[in-house]
Amino acid sequence: MSTRQPDRGENPLVTRKTSDETEGEFVRFELTFHPGDEAVGKALGLEHEPWPIDFPTEHVHPQQSERWRVLSGGLGVAFEGREEILGPDDTVTLPAGVPHRVWNPLAEPSRVVLEFRPALDAQELTETLYVLAQRGETGKDGRLKPLQFAVTVAAYPDQLYPTGVPVTVQKKLARLLAPLGRRLGYRESYDLD
Repeated sequence: MSTRQPDRGENPLVTRKTSDETEGEFVRFELTFHPGDEAVGKALGLEHEPWPIDFPTEHVHPQQSERWRVLSGGLGVAFEGREEILGPDDTVTLPAGVPHRVWNPLAEPSRVVLEFRPALDAQELTETLYVLAQRGETGKDGRLKPLQFAVTVAAYPDQLYPTGVPVTVQKKLARLLAPLGRRLGYRESYDLD
């Protein structure tokens, strides 16, 4: 993956620090976060379609912490039985292994910084999820199609799992369905370029 040059425009997803630059310590993104509910990117003047990060789906990163900083707008965060609404310059760190959900609580787009520690494959996975949404490969709720989900989970094990279905079941289904998904043309990763 190449290093992204700083872009102060409204690029929906910009990689600010790559895993290579930080020797795997972390990866940092700057991104635009859609408002919740039925908001659609084009109707808000955004240049991108909603993607998984725009939906408040509870999920867990077994081996990574997430650090969020609000640049403009707001960010809702729910974890460990509490819910917070953050504003500009506010930050929150979500520990590894803790189920959580994040969302934009406002009626307009928010701009945020997201950091994963350690980096692991977060850059490739995040860029893949974004590109798949822009290609129309996600549902209205931002979820991947089942075979794409299997290929993605198999390619990036222990990176990201939605809650609701036990992780062990998700892993088994990914191992079972990923070969079929790959044979049908689903890819493990997609670059922003």
